[in-house]
Amino acid sequence: MRRFPRAVQAYIVAVIASGGAALWLCSRGSLDTADLALISTLALPGILAGMRPLPMVYSHLRINLTGGILLMAVFLCSPSAACLLAALVALLSALALRRTLWNVLFMTSVNTLSVGFAALLYQEVALPNALPLDTPANLLALFLSSSGYWVTISGLVTILVAGRNGEMVWRAYVNNWREVYLQCILLTLLAVLGAAAWRQGPAYALLLLVPAIAIYQLLSLTRLKQEQVIHAAEIIAEVLDRRNPFTFQHSERVAEHTVRIAREMGMGQADVEVLRRAALIHDIGKLGVDDRSAELVSCKGDLTDYQFYSLKQHAQMGALIAREIPAFEESEQPIRYHHDWYDGSRSSTPHAGDEIPLGARILAVADCYDCLCMGNGEASLAYDPMAVEELTTMGGRRLDPDILEVFLRILQAEQSRRPANARMAGASHG
Repeated sequence: MRRFPRAVQAYIVAVIASGGAALWLCSRGSLDTADLALISTLALPGILAGMRPLPMVYSHLRINLTGGILLMAVFLCSPSAACLLAALVALLSALALRRTLWNVLFMTSVNTLSVGFAALLYQEVALPNALPLDTPANLLALFLSSSGYWVTISGLVTILVAGRNGEMVWRAYVNNWREVYLQCILLTLLAVLGAAAWRQGPAYALLLLVPAIAIYQLLSLTRLKQEQVIHAAEIIAEVLDRRNPFTFQHSERVAEHTVRIAREMGMGQADVEVLRRAALIHDIGKLGVDDRSAELVSCKGDLTDYQFYSLKQHAQMGALIAREIPAFEESEQPIRYHHDWYDGSRSSTPHAGDEIPLGARILAVADCYDCLCMGNGEASLAYDPMAVEELTTMGGRRLDPDILEVFLRILQAEQSRRPANARMAGASHG
């Protein structure tokens, strides 16, 4: 926490203090037998859900069922009981995962504040002793309380993440919602179903755990197989890079540059992951074409028709391979078109400018820069002034000038953060 900006540190302290105050107010409220029974029954499933999120197949995301369990408490018990359950679940699951102290306190406070806000909204609007779908008033309460919960918890966490990473809060918030909105809807529906089952008896609600555990095991096994396929494809791409000392770790560096560009452009985490995977295997098509194209790593000068044909062939072959692997199928277009020139003069299909997929244009900038670095004998992630100078001349012709400008800004910012002696050493080496 000490390495965070002071404003972020102050925000964390403020959230923890607010959560502590809310928890203190809740502790002063009285709990009846029904509240205690609900807390004691849902605490363990909530903790386990926080420790073992459901893996999403063909996605880096995971579904945390804790939100559904806490919303179920919002619909069934008093705000005090719901807050106490939220604090208990967040605290114990974070401690079990061995989080740092500030993280434990922050997430406990975030959960307490979010659940407390949702519970107060539901209590004010809903009719007592009725389920969320029983009356129009309760349906409205369902919408308001669930929206309040998801907006609050995602907002409090996004502010921290954006402040830590130096991002704009609104952009990070929008990108986060694009990725999790469906998860929020599904967990809200699960909470409604759980509340209805609880009214029939706690045993009926606990029965929902049986299909949840079965689904978890199935998804975990599927995700494991998927990760093995991804790892195998990445190893093949790495072996291709190792065949030539000139291209050693080329794909890893291109992936690193691609991720930085995508994040700087405000792309969501899911889109960034698609581009990262595309970059890691962008040269895998060399398996199925004339290997002479592997020597064409330098971006200097114009390409002959045969040279571009060779590059186009391995890009198209790589796209075909990616399309046949579900984990990489979204990476097909960036791989297929990353050698197409922005002005359309060298293109695998009749397109130019923004008609070329965005991912391909980003990958092209990252790939060209690393090729130029390798051509200068500086095959690393370090700043290469000669490569930057050559790269600048490609804007508008070979590369998207806007994306190129973003990447140059990233490189210049990194260069300015380097120690002065390192910059002098780099200049003398050049």
